[in-house]
Amino acid sequence: MGNTHYRLGKLLEAIEDYKKCLDIDPNDEDAKYNIEFVRKKIKENLKKEDQQQKESQQKENKDGEQQKQNESSQAQDQQDKDQKPSDAQKSEEDKEKDGEKAQAQQEKEQQSGQEEKTSGEEKKGEMSKEDAVRLLDALKDDEKDVQKELKNQSREGQYRVDKDW
Repeated sequence: MGNTHYRLGKLLEAIEDYKKCLDIDPNDEDAKYNIEFVRKKIKENLKKEDQQQKESQQKENKDGEQQKQNESSQAQDQQDKDQKPSDAQKSEEDKEKDGEKAQAQQEKEQQSGQEEKTSGEEKKGEMSKEDAVRLLDALKDDEKDVQKELKNQSREGQYRVDKDW
């Protein structure tokens, strides 16, 4: 019963069961060993729990510090925004330049997108026909090799059975 309780993770009950074994046979070396083994496991589990608690506390402390830093950086960003002129205060010329740049970039993207479509390149995540054919051929070759190996293995394992009557 002690081994069963140990496997179920009920370590204290396992120790009690091993002690019952010792009550029946005080010279049982296996029971003595198992008691010591389970006690060591309990100590290891306690150490692991303590370590995990310390790590979680450290993580919470770090998270708290990061949150404070984020709040302070947000406050700093807000102050910087208040000091800089807003988009509404930019001159009309700056707005026009920004608009022209954005429009030129969109046109370039559209042209490059059309070139990709016309050049026959596949979409992201898709395979070209040539790649698919190569992959299928490689799979066929691999399958042929596997079949040859299986055929050779079956020949090696064959033996002749003589009639014994």
